[in-house]
Amino acid sequence: MLPSLRFKTNGFPIRNHKQTYSRLYSTHHRLKRSSLFVPVKKDVPADTVIPSHTLMIQYGLLSKSSAGIYTLLPFALRSTQKIINIIDREMESIGGQKVAMPTLVSSNLWKESGRWDSAGEELIKLKDRKGSQFCLGPTHEEVVTDIVRNNVNSFRQFPLKIYQIGNKFRDEIRPRFGLMRAREFIMKDMYSFDRTKEDSYASYQLVKEAYNRIFSSMKTPFSIADADSGKIGGDKSQEFHIISDHGEDLILACECSKYISNVEKAIGKIDSPHLEELTRLASNWKSVKDVREGLKSFGDDIVSESFVIQKGEDEFGAIALVRKGRSANAFKIKSLEGADDFYESDLSKWETDNFSIYLDESLGVSKGESNNSSSLNLLFDSLEQKKFGRVQIGDFRMAKAGDSCPSLNQCDCKHGSKLSERRGIEVGHIFYLGKKYSEPLKAKFTG
Repeated sequence: MLPSLRFKTNGFPIRNHKQTYSRLYSTHHRLKRSSLFVPVKKDVPADTVIPSHTLMIQYGLLSKSSAGIYTLLPFALRSTQKIINIIDREMESIGGQKVAMPTLVSSNLWKESGRWDSAGEELIKLKDRKGSQFCLGPTHEEVVTDIVRNNVNSFRQFPLKIYQIGNKFRDEIRPRFGLMRAREFIMKDMYSFDRTKEDSYASYQLVKEAYNRIFSSMKTPFSIADADSGKIGGDKSQEFHIISDHGEDLILACECSKYISNVEKAIGKIDSPHLEELTRLASNWKSVKDVREGLKSFGDDIVSESFVIQKGEDEFGAIALVRKGRSANAFKIKSLEGADDFYESDLSKWETDNFSIYLDESLGVSKGESNNSSSLNLLFDSLEQKKFGRVQIGDFRMAKAGDSCPSLNQCDCKHGSKLSERRGIEVGHIFYLGKKYSEPLKAKFTG
């Protein structure tokens, strides 16, 4: 099977081909200023919230078609082409080959990968007059893997890096902030196919360095944060962020910036108390109801949150226990289990079996430490004997500002190595996908 990667850059409005624009905006065909189509508005549009959206509408860069859908006007398109040129140059420098994949994608490919039913409501689905199902592609992992399996069969053809720049679609429940959260948007996405895992990681690093050069060329300050892979999948992922008060992503970072992570993935160190009473009560737990009843005596000292974890066609219940003042992090549970997605649930379907308990290390010391009489270790042993499903000790909480930096020993901070909050706009994302798509779509090579 072929290890593969996916890389994307978000938020750049990009259309058509270089040659078209260079001809349109060359010095030989430049329009007079009096002829330029730049519909400036006197009044600030009522539905704009952030300055960038307001300015682009007010000064004639965008025209709103409907909620989350915009027309790019001449000046915006001209700026866009300059961005395309920078991206093309850097993608070509690492061996990328540009293609144009279809926007309308057959459901058959998405069903092969298993994503048709798990993609959620953001996937825009439609039928043709014959009743065949399609989607408007928000991403093209299945399409590009299909191209490779049908046209590549020898190891001599790898590594192979294919990329495109085109329109994508997402049924946003609440489009906002102009181009930042739109229903139709433009994205550069590259897909790498390699012979080995080591080669695939090398491709990952090449693209990361190319992204560094892209943003540096545009004089754009950016930060790279560890991230959850979301519904795309894979076990390694990093985001490129522009730090902004208007960003929708919450980032936790050490003051010296040696550690930066999206809050979904972030690790923050805290002190750990002992809770012997919890172990005594847990000896009688046999069901989800018992867990809930047993926790009532602790008031808000122990926080319990429950989820349904989806892994392929299977589901199982999950109860995460964390200390007072913290929230459970289902993204970390999903990552631990190699699952596809999760949703909150009261677990009424899992009253007696097929649910697992996740004990956050904030409840006590970690299993295996010298203090074997700690309440958390005893609780682990007690629950493990119940055989609910999986019982696990680990970091299952949301990190927050004020936690100690997990890179404490490598830090040079003058502020006690504490994490602080920043907000970021995601403008790029790199994923290591492994065989997530090549395996179910049976993309193989010989040699």
